[in-house]
Amino acid sequence: MTGERTIAGDSYVGCISRKDQDKLTNYAVQKDLDAFRRFLAAGILTGRCTQFKRGETVYVMDTAIFSGLVKVRRKGETAEYWTNIEAVQ
Repeated sequence: MTGERTIAGDSYVGCISRKDQDKLTNYAVQKDLDAFRRFLAAGILTGRCTQFKRGETVYVMDTAIFSGLVKVRRKGETAEYWTNIEAVQ
């Protein structure tokens, strides 16, 4: 999975570090929405995390298939974010 892709929906988020993305995923799996929202809000404020919009153009930079993650960057930007593989189509 490489090349130009688009974001599949508005509910996808990503983080620069895989460790931060794993934390967000764990909060979601545990259904701890307060922890998820707090961590995501802090990550967005510091630039460590982002929320994607449906239809955004991204490029797949790396994959971690067994963990279900891909690293993407937005068209025209240099920051790369780990996100769920289902986020890209």
